Amino acid sequence: MAQSPIIGRYHSLDALRAVMMLLGLLLHAACSYTTFPMQDAWLFKDERTSHGADALLLTIHTFRMPVFMVLAGFFAALLADRRGVGGLILNRTQRVLIPFVVAFVLVMPLVKWAAFYAQSVGEGLAAPVDEGLRRALRSPFFSSLGHLWFLYDLLLFYAAVVLIAWGVPARFKQALSRWFSVAMAKDRSLVVLPFFAVTALLCWFSPDGSLETSMAFLPNFPVLGVYFTFFSFGWLLYGAREHLPWFEQRLLVKGILLLVLMGVHIALLAQGPKLFAGPHGLAGRVVSAATGMGAAWVGFSFWTGLFLRHFGEPSAVMRYLTDASYGVYLIHLPLAYLAAGILAPWQAPAALKLSAVAVVVAGTSLAWYATCVRRTFMGQVLNGRRYP
Repeated sequence: MAQSPIIGRYHSLDALRAVMMLLGLLLHAACSYTTFPMQDAWLFKDERTSHGADALLLTIHTFRMPVFMVLAGFFAALLADRRGVGGLILNRTQRVLIPFVVAFVLVMPLVKWAAFYAQSVGEGLAAPVDEGLRRALRSPFFSSLGHLWFLYDLLLFYAAVVLIAWGVPARFKQALSRWFSVAMAKDRSLVVLPFFAVTALLCWFSPDGSLETSMAFLPNFPVLGVYFTFFSFGWLLYGAREHLPWFEQRLLVKGILLLVLMGVHIALLAQGPKLFAGPHGLAGRVVSAATGMGAAWVGFSFWTGLFLRHFGEPSAVMRYLTDASYGVYLIHLPLAYLAAGILAPWQAPAALKLSAVAVVVAGTSLAWYATCVRRTFMGQVLNGRRYP
């Protein structure tokens, strides 16, 4: 059962947010073994690839960040409600802005070196460590946000809601919140439709109708708009949090629908650029955008309901993973490249190499959190407290 929607800690939603973040480790482990090119989004490709890696990556990508952004909006609204706008600014400065700046300065150079090291191993160069360093030093420092892009987007979203809180008349905000609460009370399934329509329309601007990831400082505004729509839904959902138990209903139906929508969407993407070119390209993008965003919204409802039903009570293991997830995610990407590069000469199936990378990265990241973060000032910044 879900805990009280008004007071107390949302253990279930905390756990869901952590799981969505930790799924990033598995997603990035799969990136080196996909059959399709990823250009600048992933800088290393192993000679062993697998359609299973394709399916794994696309499945996780379909719902992971939409769910995370809804939860980010929900918890931002919770902070604003309990601590005021000033408290929201202070908390997000400590928990998002400072980790973003520090990780960009310290972790991103390691990401570039590890990526170019993996490239050098794949090319069979004699000194991949030195060559990786030379390539990293030649790469522009501000060329990519890497895996920190979501923190950058969140900072923009927090700035937007602060401006709205200070600049938009209260009656308009109250009217919107009242409409959302009434809609949730009358027909909760229909309240998602306008948000789905906005996100599907914005995804139509993508070459294949899928949800992209913008890793540039100057963001892709349709992509940013999609994520802000999910974030805004989460913000409004906090005001109607008494309806959260509704998400626990019809989980089997939602799960089946999620599988169908993801299956159709991934099958469309598997056709490649030819499906989205020519006279039928428009129809292809429309169907791809509709099924992709349909899967994202159904996925949010399904995973939220599942965690509300089964993770509503405090759990020491889940609490630890929830605390660890942020730090683990920040440090994992150079490890993912490094592990994939080290394993590149190994003549094993892609599935086995992917599994090894995932296990090594998860284990090393958790060990780093336990020894270097949890009881230090970094734990204070990331978790809001330093554990004894």
